[in-house]
Amino acid sequence: MRVNARDIALEVKESSCKECGDLCGDSVDCRVWVQDGIEYTEPPKSMIINAILKEVYSGHGSIPLSNEKYEIPQNLITFFDSLERKED
Repeated sequence: MRVNARDIALEVKESSCKECGDLCGDSVDCRVWVQDGIEYTEPPKSMIINAILKEVYSGHGSIPLSNEKYEIPQNLITFFDSLERKED
């Protein structure tokens, strides 16, 4: 999740996700959100609110988007490829 083109988490962490793996029939790693030493499977509301407030009060203004090509993480490619195979 991004606010003003910045990821709201300081570190990107992934963990094996049994539910998504069961859904697509393959091994899948999903994003894990860490706040105050606790891991969450989705960003906690307080993390989102803090990220928004930080951007509002930081004085950075609008952040120009990067010209770098975005690459889809391999775990998402695996997940969506598996779903497409199930639909066929």
